[in-house]
Amino acid sequence: MKNNKGFTLLEVVIVALIISIIAMFALVDFRGQSGRVNKAKIKSDLQEIKKAMCVYGIKYRKYPQTFDELKTGLQVNSEVRIPRDPYGGTYSIRHVGDLLYIGTYSNGTEELKVGVDK
Repeated sequence: MKNNKGFTLLEVVIVALIISIIAMFALVDFRGQSGRVNKAKIKSDLQEIKKAMCVYGIKYRKYPQTFDELKTGLQVNSEVRIPRDPYGGTYSIRHVGDLLYIGTYSNGTEELKVGVDK
């Protein structure tokens, strides 16, 4: 009479396969969440930059052409820096016709820009 107290190889392989599938779905969901967080950070940064540009526009009746002009015009401490986006890219000012856009164009995030009338 045999006394089997262990698992068969097939049972171990099936359990390992199930654990790997669950881990794969968890990892994919985590990456999706971090992407949403990064996009929210970019939108927040752009809104803050837009507010500063609007304050500048009210004060000087024109919008700044560069971030240095924005900092100088608002008399911001020279140590203050324009933040980098979560992907390590920089925010930029772009002119298209009568519109001024601030945005980031790293990692395919060009759609996250804020238009400001000149």
